[in-house]
Amino acid sequence: MKLTTLFRASLIASFLIGILSVASMFLTVPLLPPELQSYLENEDAILSLTENLSPAVLKSMLVAAIGIVLAILIGTVTITVGLYFWRRWARSLYLITTILFLLSSIFLGPVVLSGPTEFLYGIGYMLTGFILALAYFSPVAEKFRKVAVETSPPPVSL
Repeated sequence: MKLTTLFRASLIASFLIGILSVASMFLTVPLLPPELQSYLENEDAILSLTENLSPAVLKSMLVAAIGIVLAILIGTVTITVGLYFWRRWARSLYLITTILFLLSSIFLGPVVLSGPTEFLYGIGYMLTGFILALAYFSPVAEKFRKVAVETSPPPVSL
């Protein structure tokens, strides 16, 4: 298999694994032991603190949350498509967002995941590393340089 085909297949797989990971996180809660299900329910109890907030504040919080989710989704799709079409900016953004997401996990606190969800996250992390390695340290990296050169404006003659 050509490296370019492998790179693109890995991009698609990574995107799909991301979707499956999020779905698995919600669908596999019943597989957890009762103690961990109880822990997750207590985390949800924090939302009960919002009962005393005005409807306007709750609406603002909901709009902000939806906006953040949409921004992440649109950003992910945009970067993935950019990588698929060998855009240099997408390669840089993929690296930067990967670093930012990894660093942000420091502030998450305890996380409860089922085995299948952890498996999917692990595959996703490996695919991300594989994609970055191909994008920067393999012949695939030339594709990103080539597109940048091809799309550069012609030199101005005086």
